Amino acid sequence: MQRATARFLESLERARRGEGDDLRCNQALAHLEAGLAGATGRIVRKTHVLPTR
Repeated sequence: MQRATARFLESLERARRGEGDDLRCNQALAHLEAGLAGATGRIVRKTHVLPTR
């Protein structure tokens, strides 16, 4: 499991640099980036609603 995860993360890094030719990794990276952008937006919106101490 660790080796498979390491290979997948390596493929994601290559895809991020534009060197990857694995469509699954390119799609996974796009989904990850979209998910992170969405989560970051939700966190920012929540922090504007929370009272400060």
